[in-house]
Amino acid sequence: QICRHDHEKIREVISLFQIKEGSNILDVGTGTGILLPYLSNAVGLSGHVTAIDSSGAMILQARQKNPFENVEFIAQDVFSAPLAHDFDFIFCYGVFPHFEDKAAAVNHFSALLKKGGTLVILHSESREKINLLHRGLSSAVSGDQLPDLATVREYFEAAGLTAVCTKDDSSIFLAAATADHF
Repeated sequence: QICRHDHEKIREVISLFQIKEGSNILDVGTGTGILLPYLSNAVGLSGHVTAIDSSGAMILQARQKNPFENVEFIAQDVFSAPLAHDFDFIFCYGVFPHFEDKAAAVNHFSALLKKGGTLVILHSESREKINLLHRGLSSAVSGDQLPDLATVREYFEAAGLTAVCTKDDSSIFLAAATADHF
């Protein structure tokens, strides 16, 4: 209820990655499924989107709002879920600050990508706005901060990923990297 999602901005960012029909995508922390209409459309009927969230209530809402044939819903922690290691894209929209160990999260996601796959960390607000918002909320999230781009690049490098697109300005936070491993 307190989050605002700029759908035009989301559409533009997703189009940057030129997702091909038939792609396999993981939407981490899908919440109510904000990205699902865009991702489902991009991969087409021959593609697959796995929407995962640790909250069963969020998955229920996402499923109700997004009854797409090419989307699978999983109510489980992404770090313990038995996921395939062959994703073309992994999207972390609005969720990255909430990972306790962000470097370990990037390592985990790197291992789930196929060679040439892309990890995308995205917020439709700036890092400054996200961190200010979190600091003003309950103690459950007040310490959940989005690191600066230099730190995220270090996480990428340590995980064998190559940064391909980074931006943090007054309107958006975007950090994307491709997998060079295997």
